[in-house]
Amino acid sequence: MDTSLSIVASLPIAVLVVDDQFRVVSASRPAYSVFGQRFYPADVDRNLQGLTRLLIERVPLADLLRGVIARLKGQGANEKFHWVDAGRDYDVTVSCFITKTAPVFVVYLEDQTAPISMQRNQSKARSFLEGIMNSLHLGLMVMDRQLQVTNMNRAQEDLFKRIGAPLPLLQAIGASITDLLPEESEILETLRKDVLDAGMMCGGIVEQFEAGDRNIFFAVGFSPLKDEAGEIVGMIRVCEDVTEKHQMEEELRAAERRASELDGIRKVIITLNHEVNNALMGIMGHLDLIIRIPPAIPEDKQAMVKTIQMEAEKIAAITKKLSDMKQVKTIEYLHDGPSMIDTGNR
Repeated sequence: MDTSLSIVASLPIAVLVVDDQFRVVSASRPAYSVFGQRFYPADVDRNLQGLTRLLIERVPLADLLRGVIARLKGQGANEKFHWVDAGRDYDVTVSCFITKTAPVFVVYLEDQTAPISMQRNQSKARSFLEGIMNSLHLGLMVMDRQLQVTNMNRAQEDLFKRIGAPLPLLQAIGASITDLLPEESEILETLRKDVLDAGMMCGGIVEQFEAGDRNIFFAVGFSPLKDEAGEIVGMIRVCEDVTEKHQMEEELRAAERRASELDGIRKVIITLNHEVNNALMGIMGHLDLIIRIPPAIPEDKQAMVKTIQMEAEKIAAITKKLSDMKQVKTIEYLHDGPSMIDTGNR
């Protein structure tokens, strides 16, 4: 056993050997650092007595160890527990060894502070990033290189609801993007080639979905997702509901077409007004000469001349209304047929 104890003392890891009386009978140099015990190379007994005292003073650890020692009965039996001391985390493994005189218990203290701290930091970073993702109004979906979903935010869940396909996050994780959105299967090869292989961004995609009696439009873009080494490990899909924007653009285009049509109508009116007035001036001028210059108009023709004069004046009034018109309004000309410009004479 002395040889074994000397081996323990030379180990580069934190190890204690405790007998059934809860006395430290051997320890490695790193074990002294765990308990803050100064090591005296020339005084082994002093070292072990001090370590025993410090072990007993660490009440939580001492209580846990006593309980484990009481349960371990056979050769090689072992048990593991977690211990926190002065802001440091340890995984403690206790193993039972039967010697010729009495059992001893090897206590291995593995410092997990750095890994646990890293896990905590990663968890905090993940929560922070998820908080950022969920605060955005844009739908975000994260995918790996196999285009399987690894994460998505609440805005994306809401977008799925808008198209009548509610999809909770837990159901989306691990699913293929083409299973969730078959519409995107047509651009699958482009995404692999441009985004995953070339590291390019892919945008300007507008997708249309039918939701009840209305159409919904999404603007979609894809960008590569890189790890710390700069390797492309997947992609991020960004989605925005542009239905209202699309409707406004359609209304704007319709208004522009209407304005263009009205501009054409105004030009026709100006042309007609010019041409008709020129001809009308000639007609009314000659008609005035016929009325005023002898010989007098026969009585049976006077009514006809008067009618010509009245209709000519009516045409002049219509052309004036057309030229003064600020807004073009139309009225029905024939039932279920073409419309005509409203001049106010009907």
